[in-house]
Amino acid sequence: MYDMKSLQSLLDNLLCDQDNWKVQLLKHWPTILGSLSAKVHLEKIAEDHLVLAVSDSCWLQELYLMSGMLKQAINKKLDRPRIKTLRFKIVAKSASYPQATAPRKKRSRSIIALTPAEAKSLECIQDEALKKALADFLQRCKQE
Repeated sequence: MYDMKSLQSLLDNLLCDQDNWKVQLLKHWPTILGSLSAKVHLEKIAEDHLVLAVSDSCWLQELYLMSGMLKQAINKKLDRPRIKTLRFKIVAKSASYPQATAPRKKRSRSIIALTPAEAKSLECIQDEALKKALADFLQRCKQE
């Protein structure tokens, strides 16, 4: 059986010095991202860029806006600044990545009556599909 030191030396010998920074990046990835590691997964390590996978477009936007800080945090953990760009990719939630939270249970929805003012406002709308969509939206708002 191997101990951790012999595995580390085996990895060091197998990987050329040129790729050793990638191992360091993988090793420090959870600490670099902290609580974001549940939302972001390292998809690909290239020469000077990383591809990060997220499951939601909202997180993609947030991380894109934070990409400068992320690059700085990543490069700080490496032997020298190596990452120049971060690319983001949306992956399906059913991918093999672990879920951060348990799936939500569907609630049974009971119908809540609209107020007279809401009903009157909806009567003014001519488009039946729009009227139904707005009525459904009001119902969901009241249930939340």
